[in-house]
Amino acid sequence: MLAVGPIAILPSPLLAAVPTVTPFTVSSGSATWNGSGNIGTVSAADRSVLTWGVGVAGHPVASDLTNFYIPAGDTFNFVLPSGGAILNRVSAGANTTDTGLGGLGAAAAVINGTLISNGRVVVLANGNVVVGTGAQISTASGLVLSTLNEDNFSFTATGNIAGTGASQGNIYIGTTGANAVSVIGNLNAHAGSVVPNNLTVSGNMIVAHTGTGALALTSAANTTVGGNLTVTTNNQAIGQGAGALLVATGHTQLNSGTAATSLTVATNNFNTIGANTTGLAGNVSITDANIVTLGASNIGGDLVVVAGGTLDTTAIANNGT
Repeated sequence: MLAVGPIAILPSPLLAAVPTVTPFTVSSGSATWNGSGNIGTVSAADRSVLTWGVGVAGHPVASDLTNFYIPAGDTFNFVLPSGGAILNRVSAGANTTDTGLGGLGAAAAVINGTLISNGRVVVLANGNVVVGTGAQISTASGLVLSTLNEDNFSFTATGNIAGTGASQGNIYIGTTGANAVSVIGNLNAHAGSVVPNNLTVSGNMIVAHTGTGALALTSAANTTVGGNLTVTTNNQAIGQGAGALLVATGHTQLNSGTAATSLTVATNNFNTIGANTTGLAGNVSITDANIVTLGASNIGGDLVVVAGGTLDTTAIANNGT
């Protein structure tokens, strides 16, 4: 249904045929490409590494010759052995057409359509990553998006990346438009800056914000996580925009180092939430519309919690007030 539904309901002018020629080279393992109509299928061995180039000869829109590009209405299907994983290394692109960045800069990887897989899909980009409004993602073992500069060793050894190295770009998820980005499965995002807006994740979500500047976990619209939410910054503040943060059944763990954490939208809904900060500037402010339990935390500054229901703070270690 995920592969068919979005294609069937879109107006025909939005549809663009996927490349018929193979849009990548195989750096490790083995993989084949079959592009037909609006569906591109990658069939690969476990822990294969693909390198996506600057452009794809034969793509129908010349200005869209970016590297890892799934236009609205198109589907990329990654077929892997059971429990398998695939790494897609993507070079920086040169165009901004249809990326959804709104002039923020060139994108290396763009997902505006549908991505499905029976395993784990890792996109490691040398540049910005954009998941456009209305994108549909479904993976059996999770989607990992990263702009951190690292080699292939961790992936070929373990099937996952290390999440280390200097950032080469930012990750923008659902940056414009009214339609939510839907992720069925887990989502990991590692970048200098991670910008979510109108995002729903059915599984766990991990955010590693490695750059300077505050991290906003919501923008104008809500961010909803069905499983656990784990957030870490490089001593940068954690906050939110006008949208609520909804993690009603899983555990939320926030780690902002020497900076403050402030999640104060009145309609936030957490199940259990923990925060770790260091130093007197590491203040934590949490607002929850309902009952909330403060989980294991170590807070260097002041703690302020506003809850619409009962509040349990027995697990808190607080050096402030």
